[in-house]
Formats: sequence, structure tokens, C-alpha cells
Amino acid sequence: MNSAAAGDIITVNDGIYNETVTLNSIGAGETLTIQAANSQQAFWNDAGVAITASGITGNFVISGFDLGTSSFTNVTGVVTLDDNLIDNVSGTNAVSANATGTNEMGLHLLDNDFVTVNGGFTGAINIDADTTAGGSFDFVADSNDFTGLGSNGIRVGDVSQVELTGGTLTARVTDNTFNGRTGFGTDIEFDIGGNNSNNYFASILIDGNLTNTGGAPSFVADALFINFDGVGTTILADISNNSFLHHDSGIFVDGESVQDGGVFNSRFDGNTISNTVREGLHIRPFSAPGGNTAVWNTVITGNTISNIDNDLSGGANGHNGIEIEADSTSSDDYTWNLDLIGNNVSMAAGSSGSPILVDANSTSNAIVNIERDIASNNTGSVTIDDPGSIVTMPSANAVTDSNELRTISGFVFN
Repeated sequence: MNSAAAGDIITVNDGIYNETVTLNSIGAGETLTIQAANSQQAFWNDAGVAITASGITGNFVISGFDLGTSSFTNVTGVVTLDDNLIDNVSGTNAVSANATGTNEMGLHLLDNDFVTVNGGFTGAINIDADTTAGGSFDFVADSNDFTGLGSNGIRVGDVSQVELTGGTLTARVTDNTFNGRTGFGTDIEFDIGGNNSNNYFASILIDGNLTNTGGAPSFVADALFINFDGVGTTILADISNNSFLHHDSGIFVDGESVQDGGVFNSRFDGNTISNTVREGLHIRPFSAPGGNTAVWNTVITGNTISNIDNDLSGGANGHNGIEIEADSTSSDDYTWNLDLIGNNVSMAAGSSGSPILVDANSTSNAIVNIERDIASNNTGSVTIDDPGSIVTMPSANAVTDSNELRTISGFVFN
């Protein structure tokens, strides 16, 4: 490894290799490939730390190993892990990556198997995209298989919540499968913006992921959680064609307590969500009073949401299929442009919840303008619960009437 040069392809024969390798720079735009001769038959420190890299330049491909844990910090270039098995990890991340300042870093995880991983709060895969103006993080997780997770699966965000000023995140989480969860955690989690962050930009695609296709796991947790925070944060999120089965909540999008202004454009299209203890899809904006007015543009279309609020052991719990909730704190300051079109929503037998609920849930002083188009072709009753402090404006097309809108269809990577 110490003599490896740009463009080399290192092929590793079957066997056990109990060593930690620290990658070295190979130069901007250059690529080094380390591959197993036979898929997952070369054991690269599979019970410990296999790979580390920090402050280096180049593109690196690691392919075909039974691999231990790996960590990457401020790599200027793209690290690709492809067709590896990472298993029996406890108390640490299977894969972690951190980019700070103006670093331009990428991590691509393709066709890997993560088996029996308990990474604690930060998950099996933990991405800290702490870049500032001029810096960026490109994250791809495609066609990976997660089995027996004991904690979060994929987590992207900033644990310290002190940076993320003017940086950029591009994330694609597509066609992954999650089965057999054994402990608390969220399968996919994004924490975007932080307590002291300003003008961070995130473009997120979450598409084609499957959860619990083999039936209910022994431990039920959330499928997808997105947390929106910071000052002037912009998020473009396309959540489409996922199948989220047997969860506590299906999808929960939450504005955090110090969010101030910003734009959240989101589309939820063609998802299947079923058998949840709580809400199927729950969206709760926030924007701190006395600051900048946030704008949320939301399209919810063509989703099938069924058997929601299905744990009635304590009586009818009253969770809802789709819940559109203004935050319970008074004095919020945001505009919400909302389209609900062609969704098919049904509740578990005996549930007291509503298939679709638009609920301001605020008592006084809120500055919340909800412009909404709730089409007649949604299946499932619609409940509107807006107190007098909320200004509601039914509209023929609420989202595209907003001059804050960037194009919803295809906005993420075009």
C-alpha cells in the first residue's frame, strides 16, 4: 500500500488480513482501486478498524471485501465502497465520514451488505457534512442491504450543530433495503442545519427504498426522519417511490426550535406506507418569531398510506394518516404552500385518527399562512382544524402560486 500509485489496481487474494490501512494522497483527479479477487472472501480486519484516511487528495475505490469499520475525514475526492460485507459491529459506526470548511468530499456506498450493526446514536453510517461556503459533500447510498440494525441506519447531518455555514450537501439515498431491526433507531435520518449555521443548502433524493418487506421486525422504529434547522437554510427534497412498512412512524419532517427563515421545498410522491403505530406522514414546520419568515412548499401526491395507528392496545390512539401540523409553539412565523393530490389513505380498524388532518395546533400570536389545495381525488376523509389565528387560503394550485417556489418536478439533480 505504501508504494501504491495513482491508477493502480491492487487485487487482494482470499485470506485474513488483520491490519488497519491508512490511505495516502495520490493526487487530485487520480484513482486508486483496492479490490478482492473473490467477492467477500478477503477478510480485511473485519473485527476492527480496516481503513482510515484524513486530509488526503484523490479518489479511492474499495471493493469486494469482508470489511471492518472505516472512517474518512476531509478527503478531497470521492471514496467509493462497493460490494463489501460489514458485519457484527457494536458501539461504533460501520462507516463514518466528516467534511469541514471548504473541503469538497464525496462518499459513495454501493451494493454493500450491513449485517448486525449497532452504531449507537450516530448509526451504522454517519455523515457529518460540516462544510462552509465553498465546501461541499456528495453522498450516495445506493442498493445497499441493511439487516439486523440495532441503531440508526443512515444518518446525515451535523452532531455538533455549530458549523454548516454556507456549505452544500447533495445526497442520494436510493434502492436500499432495511429488514430485521433489533433495536431503536431510524432507518434513514437527515439533520440539516444547526444552532449556529447560516445559509446552508441541501439537495436530497430519497427514492425506491424498501423496509421490512419480510414482515414486522422485533423492534419497530421510524422509517425516515428529516430535521430542518438553522438560519436561512434551504432544502430541496424529493421523497418518492419508497415502500415503508411496519414502523412507529413512516415519514416525519420536523422544523427545529431555532429554525429562522429559510425555504423547504419538498415532494412526497408515490410512496407506500403501511402498518404504522403512529402517523404515516407527519410534517411540522417551525420558524422562530421575530426573525425571518420561513417558506415551506409541499406537494403530497399519489401516495398509498394504509393501516395507520394500528396499535390500539391502549385504546384508540388518534394518530393520523397524513398530518399537516403547524407547530404547537405560539408566535411561529412562516408561510406554508400545500398541495394534497390523489392520495389513498386508510386507517387501522378502531382508530380514532383522521386519514388526512390539517391542524394548526396553535393557540395565539402565530403568523402562519397556509395556502392549500386539497384535491377531491384524495381517498380518505379530510379534517381541517385551523383556529382563528391561522390564515388559510384555499387555492387552485397552492404550491405553484408561490413566488418562492423552485420547480418541484425534477428539481433535485437537474
